[in-house]
Amino acid sequence: FQRHTFTHLEQLPYGIGSKIIERVKIGQKSMEIEYASGRIIGISVYPLDLPDLKGFLLKIKDITAEKSFERTAGGAGSYFSYVDLVSIYTHHIKNLLTPLKFTALSLRRELTEPKQIEKVERMVQHIEKINQHVRAFYSRVRTKPIEFRKVNIRKVVGHVKQLLNNDLINNGIIFEFYQNGNELVYADEIHIQQILSDLVQNAIDALKNQKGVRRITVTVRRSENRCPYCGAPFVQIEISDTGPGIKKEDLDRIFNLGFSTKAEGWGLGLYVVDKMVKENRGIIRVYSEVGKGTTFVLYFHPATPDAVGCVEQKVKEV
Repeated sequence: FQRHTFTHLEQLPYGIGSKIIERVKIGQKSMEIEYASGRIIGISVYPLDLPDLKGFLLKIKDITAEKSFERTAGGAGSYFSYVDLVSIYTHHIKNLLTPLKFTALSLRRELTEPKQIEKVERMVQHIEKINQHVRAFYSRVRTKPIEFRKVNIRKVVGHVKQLLNNDLINNGIIFEFYQNGNELVYADEIHIQQILSDLVQNAIDALKNQKGVRRITVTVRRSENRCPYCGAPFVQIEISDTGPGIKKEDLDRIFNLGFSTKAEGWGLGLYVVDKMVKENRGIIRVYSEVGKGTTFVLYFHPATPDAVGCVEQKVKEV
């Protein structure tokens, strides 16, 4: 598509043009066309009704990788990089922004009042800025492969607290950190910071309307649980809050894609946390009691020779 200019739908390759015409006639505005080769083409149709331009705007994209991810993400034992998930969500966001932009451009053509035109132009600029941020975010994420190294948890927790300190203060939340010794874990430092940041932010959200003492406690210690492969004791990280807790029937679903207890939640945060923990060859567990609070427990390999060798071997086996 990028190397050719097409003036008629019939000129599009793979018979896409005729299929678009068939489906537009019956009012279909989005479609997926799958070929015998396994390739899947996603098409979105946006009607254009401008004074000097009428017709349809087509957005055509190869979505083979995304559909493959969606079809298999729910499989038992499946394991996927959160980068694939980011790809799907950025694609959906851009799909939402496209009709907004063209509606604004259509409105601008019809307006005559300078002040109204200026407002619409600002709207178009904001939409384009969002688009740029989405593209930049995805570009940064997809080019950052996982990098295992020795990670100082005390240092990471300090960064997370500094990042979220305003939210903690504004909501009257006590933040406590305890660590026995100075255990290092073998993982990706950026991932560990993101995991802890997301879990602490979730705890803050849970405590915002909570009566009584609002407290978040992060505890790091050498675990009694050991890696079943190398026998090394895990480094255990607990993130506890005194929030309202999670219903028993929801505990088994909180890591599922699309599930959220928040009215406006996307059901993305804990799903991504779970995937990042697994990418770092870790384990995550959650314990909660309604009215008392919630605790997330993370297990990571220590930065000892045996454990490092174990992680490296697991990475090679993937």
